Amino acid sequence: MSQQHATEPSPILTGEDHAEGVIANAAKVITQYTNSLKQHNNPEYWNKTTQVVWDELQKVKLVVTDLPVGFAMPIHLITADAFMVSPESLQKSWKWPPWEHIQHAKENNIKDHPWFKLQEPSFPVLTTGSPPPVPKQKGKGKGKAKVVETEKDMDGAAQGRDPV
Repeated sequence: MSQQHATEPSPILTGEDHAEGVIANAAKVITQYTNSLKQHNNPEYWNKTTQVVWDELQKVKLVVTDLPVGFAMPIHLITADAFMVSPESLQKSWKWPPWEHIQHAKENNIKDHPWFKLQEPSFPVLTTGSPPPVPKQKGKGKGKAKVVETEKDMDGAAQGRDPV
């Protein structure tokens, strides 16, 4: 008789946590494959690497909008996205992606990429030199000051008199 082990379900990651996990996994997988290209000097492995990198980038593209503001995307993922074309296109052209550029990417080469330093979406903001005007209340008797005439009596004290 076999014993069944009770296992707790693993937590389902959503939102930012899920996106960050996808990014971390893609970075790890792409690094593993591109680092071992020199050890596997055959076209089959290079084709497999191209397909794996392409697949991982497609996963990243699905979650990139869920990343928190200010998230630092690994530079080699950004470079891979900038240089990769579909595996089908690569097989037709027989040109390999620039793996050396992807592996040894520099920050200054990818500053224009949309994944570099993810920021808050910008919204148009009115920038005038003065504060916006405050609307005035209009209507019967609103906003008008009541005129009060004053007279001074003999000892200089002001005496108020209602308008007639």
